[in-house]
Amino acid sequence: LRITWAVCVYAVALVVSLAIATTTAMLGESFTAFAALMMALLYYVVGRSIAEQQVLVKALLTGLLISTLMESVIVVHDYFLPKWFPSDFADRVRGTFRSTAQLGGFGFAAAGMLLSFGWVYFRSFWARTLVILAGVMGSFFVLASTRRAGMFALLLWLGLFLLMGLKNISRRSYW
Repeated sequence: LRITWAVCVYAVALVVSLAIATTTAMLGESFTAFAALMMALLYYVVGRSIAEQQVLVKALLTGLLISTLMESVIVVHDYFLPKWFPSDFADRVRGTFRSTAQLGGFGFAAAGMLLSFGWVYFRSFWARTLVILAGVMGSFFVLASTRRAGMFALLLWLGLFLLMGLKNISRRSYW
């Protein structure tokens, strides 16, 4: 583990939140904040460790691809036909998740990972086609589950993605 500035910032935040947790009357809320910061630190460390090894990233993307394609069968069915997994909301789909918000969060993350850099790790035409299809289906999960807020989030993400890609517009490939 390399000590980076991000790890130092997380460590200071953990110490401060733990100090606040032991000295204030809002003990429960302070421990919740400490747990959230600790979880964020662990996600950072695990994510950085996975990203440094291309084999692990490809395995992660393959699992995400398969799960997104499998979930898309259920979401498309529930969106257009009588629902296998009924939702509390009339025009929204929840798929195999407990709520529509969970499906929307999964779809947003899946679309982001698959469309942003998932197609780079797969070289064959059919694998890239499946990655793009799964990414588009992940975007559809957001629209099928959350409506307006999901559309706004997707449009904002797409705008930022395109804006950040303008600096590399002359490149034909990321390889």
